Amino acid sequence: MGFRKMQAAARARGPETSEDAMALAFATQYRDELRYVALWGRWLRYDGAKWRHDDTLNVFDLARDLCRDYSKKAASASTVAAVEKLCRADRRLAATTDQWDVDPYLLGTPAGVVDLRNGTVRPTEPFDYTTKTTTVGPNGAS
Repeated sequence: MGFRKMQAAARARGPETSEDAMALAFATQYRDELRYVALWGRWLRYDGAKWRHDDTLNVFDLARDLCRDYSKKAASASTVAAVEKLCRADRRLAATTDQWDVDPYLLGTPAGVVDLRNGTVRPTEPFDYTTKTTTVGPNGAS
C-alpha cells in the first residue's frame, strides 16, 4: 500500500492525532531502519553498517519526538507508549529471530560486507540483517 493510501486509510479510521495514525506515520518514517523482534522483546536499529539492539530506549524517544511534532498534548507518556507498542506489530517493522545473520558467507566489516564465497566487498544493506561486524575491514579499512 502506498504512503498516500495509508494516510487516507488512517484519516478514515480517526483523527490525525490518534495513536493509530501516529503509529502508522512512525512505521512509515522508520521502516528502513527499525525492527522489533517480539520473541526477544527488543527493538533493533540499523546504523548504516549493522543492526544494533536498542539498549537505551532510543525507539521510545523517537516515538516521543513524533508525538511531540503532532502536538504537545500527544506527547504524554501514555500516548508515546501506545504509539511505540502499536509499532511493534506493524508488518513493516516486525521481525523474527531467524532472519538475523542468516548467511554464514557474509562477513560484516566497517568497509562493507565481504562475500566469503568470492571475496567481493559491497556496501552493507539493511536487508542483509547482519548484527555483527569485524573491527577492521579488508586491507585495514575502518
